[in-house]
Amino acid sequence: QRVMSLVGWIQETCEIYGLTYDADILAKFSDNAITLSMVPKLVESDWKELIPQVGLRTALRKAASDLSADGGGGADIQSEIDILRGKKSELQEQEDSQQQIADRYREQIELAQGRLSSKTTELLTAQKEASMLMSQAQEVDTKTTGLVMELESLKTQKVTLEAEKATVVEERDQAQMQARALSSYAGMA
Repeated sequence: QRVMSLVGWIQETCEIYGLTYDADILAKFSDNAITLSMVPKLVESDWKELIPQVGLRTALRKAASDLSADGGGGADIQSEIDILRGKKSELQEQEDSQQQIADRYREQIELAQGRLSSKTTELLTAQKEASMLMSQAQEVDTKTTGLVMELESLKTQKVTLEAEKATVVEERDQAQMQARALSSYAGMA
């Protein structure tokens, strides 16, 4: 009679030898990734590590040797292989999916970094232009202040020149009056 699974094999062995089935036994096999097809290949040290109770260990070892003598449950092995292949395919699909997601994130990060770099360059250019405009504005302010001062100076010079002109005109007018007076005096004499 062929056994359908590792659990079934352990339970059947316990029943045949009148032992109590303990779920911890299956857990020890699972924790060590031992499948039904591997059971006949376990050595003494493996059995001692898996099952410390001598009676149970002896019963399972005997059943394991019977397993290998009757072909080891080839149908079970094939079904386990098929299950494992299915799981492998699922895991491969998950890995491929995760890789695609990682690639998309990587592309998005690269695009974002490119945009950030471009915006940073634009910002730096704008800051340089603003700095140049501020410098030019300060130069214009300085020139304007200089021109205003020069204009004030010219206004003062104009007032001074106008005062000098008025004085010269007045002196000319007086000189002309004196010249006329002398001319009339000379004409009388």
